[in-house]
Amino acid sequence: MPNERIPRAEYYARVRKTRLQGLVTKVLHILARNMPFSGLRVGLYKRMGIKMGQSVRIGLDTYVDDLFAMAMRFDNECRLEARVATVVHDGGGGDPLGPGAFFKGREMVGHVAEISIGRGAIIGSRAVILPGVIIGETAIVRPGAVVSKDVPPQAVVAGNPARTIGSWRPGDRPLPSLLPAHYTPCEEYDRHTRRHGLRSIYRRLLLGLARFTLSARWRVALYRAMGIAIGKQARIDLDVYVDEQYPELITIEDGAGISARATLVTHAEIFDASGSRVGFVAPIRVKQEAHIGSGAVVCPGVTIGHSAIVGPGAVITDDVPDGATVLGNPARVIYPPLHQPPH
Repeated sequence: MPNERIPRAEYYARVRKTRLQGLVTKVLHILARNMPFSGLRVGLYKRMGIKMGQSVRIGLDTYVDDLFAMAMRFDNECRLEARVATVVHDGGGGDPLGPGAFFKGREMVGHVAEISIGRGAIIGSRAVILPGVIIGETAIVRPGAVVSKDVPPQAVVAGNPARTIGSWRPGDRPLPSLLPAHYTPCEEYDRHTRRHGLRSIYRRLLLGLARFTLSARWRVALYRAMGIAIGKQARIDLDVYVDEQYPELITIEDGAGISARATLVTHAEIFDASGSRVGFVAPIRVKQEAHIGSGAVVCPGVTIGHSAIVGPGAVITDDVPDGATVLGNPARVIYPPLHQPPH
């Protein structure tokens, strides 16, 4: 039952997983995290032992606790965007599949508590779901949120630690904080741009290559091939995730830099007044000489100002002024503009 904390050794004894089965689960996890085809990706996660409902969508590079995958439940129509992390155990060493398993007296420590994600819930990019958490039906977890407590149905949570910033009910208008100043519904955007399925597959394959290409020059070239507008002397480090569905909405200007494991997302989903899930897109612009730190998340519709600095792990939901330094989740300005950009 969710929220029940069970000692790790006891839980592992219940499921009776052999070392070979554990190794297979880890291999499936590696394949799933990097699988460019969404249907196959969900199938691989299901084979790991996750209790999976119908029409579940799981984004690229989603981390699940492979040692205790069977302690997770993803209900019908829930959505996990790219790089979500779900963790069902606390505590440290004693991995029964590691070297310590061959020595007596090396016991597993900590506890396992099941995670449940309710029907229709939306989990934003780089959110972290901690052990024992229940996400209610059609709740929204904002990008980068760290969820350590249960989320009520139809609630909206954000921040680290996550806290409720609002709620919605059928008939309500979407919360203003969930929408950028200028956005376009996905359906309208797709209709005008005549999107093709083969092009989406091509972009996903390019993203897989770009994230791990060692040559900085080739890495930038691959991101350009996806459709991103990248200026001269721009730098993109390893394992930078960009929205593979709408990369053409990202602009990285001359001399801008993006550090490893950063995430740039140009689309998201919310619920409309009828309770239906709807998507929207909004462009991202990284101006000249701006820098985005490792692990930062840039949400749809954001502009990073000239020479601005985004600190590591920051979650950017609003525009960053020219020359400012921002940190935190959600990000806040901690240093005022240093200078005005050249006109």
